[in-house]
Amino acid sequence: MTVRAMQAQVAAPLRATQTPLDIRKVRQSIESWLLDNAQLAGGTNAGGVAGAIDADGGVVYVYPEIAGYFLQWLAWLRAQGKPSPGLVRRAASCQRWLASWIERTDSPQTRVHLQVHMQDWRNGGLFFFDLAMVLRGLAAAAELELIRADERLIGSLVRHLSALIAPDGMFVACRATSPTPALPARWSTRRGGFLAKAAAGILSAARVLPQVSHDLQRAAELTLDGSIRLAVEHPHEEVHPRIYAIEGALAPVARQQAAASWPLLRRQVDGVLAAALPHGLPSESPSSAGVRRLDAAAQCVRAAYLLGAQNGPWSVDRDAVGTMLLAIVDCTSPEGTLPFAATGATRSVWAAMFAEQALSLATLDPGDPFFDAAPRWIV
Repeated sequence: MTVRAMQAQVAAPLRATQTPLDIRKVRQSIESWLLDNAQLAGGTNAGGVAGAIDADGGVVYVYPEIAGYFLQWLAWLRAQGKPSPGLVRRAASCQRWLASWIERTDSPQTRVHLQVHMQDWRNGGLFFFDLAMVLRGLAAAAELELIRADERLIGSLVRHLSALIAPDGMFVACRATSPTPALPARWSTRRGGFLAKAAAGILSAARVLPQVSHDLQRAAELTLDGSIRLAVEHPHEEVHPRIYAIEGALAPVARQQAAASWPLLRRQVDGVLAAALPHGLPSESPSSAGVRRLDAAAQCVRAAYLLGAQNGPWSVDRDAVGTMLLAIVDCTSPEGTLPFAATGATRSVWAAMFAEQALSLATLDPGDPFFDAAPRWIV
């Protein structure tokens, strides 16, 4: 099957049930909501990007990782031709907040809660993935001239990332910065396939930011190789990090290492799609019941389109992709918000960014050249 035929096959289910105009309208509502609501407008954290927004419109916490995603998403919009002035203003504000955040404490906080009494175990560790996503977002915004990269901020990120290189030359997933509370043993605190996305982010940033040292690049290369191997041999049970691994493998800087793994990664996407039927929203783990996540659904749709655009045969389940796409649309409010979970009231900023990209890919014509460019700008 040709690449063009693959794209047409994946795109078919959405157009069979809703017109492209309907989907474009939903996508536009998500874009507008993100541009108007994702960042704090004033106060100490002005320019910071929310992770979650409660039912009353209050920001629960601002999140450096999601700030990196936001910069990446602004670059995605610019790469598709969106006029730059509004994007420049938002990107500059985001970078200023990141520069303030990283200097506040010796070990920068993973999540900055706006209610000061809130305790969060994540703030007892320094996470490779989060820092890599910040660096990647800054590089993407700088590459498309949305910002002039703050050299002091980049230097601080490089210093913190360098401290996460283990004696074996690879990055650790995280390092505890406080003896209490102990970091839990979960996917985000241990090495695994998901670190492919972070390692690819470092290598992508190195092409734009000269401050990214040779040592960091070498550690990222080793981590990328090891993480892709883990993604194939020991894929994450949880859908969210499993598809993070696939996103890392799709990055242009990873193609040489990852191309041989695409058939196996396609099977993983097939498994997520099948487990999500008949409602179209994957559980946190495809083998068990649990929270049905909108962010994971949007990730799966993006992966289906982008893996389908690569060379090689793949008979993806068109109906399953269509069901997942429509579930995302159904869970999007008229204002363009999406919850983290299908039954939740809290609005997730990163789920909205993932969904905007999934719907954007769904509305492209088969063979659109942006399919080739999209992996560079995927959030």
